[in-house]
Amino acid sequence: GITLFLDYGNAYGWLLPAEDNKIEIKDLLQIAVAYGFGLRYDTMVGPVRFDFAWPWTGPNNGGYAFHIGLGHAF
Repeated sequence: GITLFLDYGNAYGWLLPAEDNKIEIKDLLQIAVAYGFGLRYDTMVGPVRFDFAWPWTGPNNGGYAFHIGLGHAF
């Protein structure tokens, strides 16, 4: 199968060390958005997923991401 998706969230900066180790409200309100498409192939153990995504907004604006997965995404 083929799928299109739009994903958003704010988990991209939690593991980066801050200079003053403080989290401000404005940091929590910054949302990254990405879009892409995926290919699915059903197997006996679940679907194999190949996803390609491009950032729309956020800290990684530019480039792309490729993910391979086994099983359903939740």
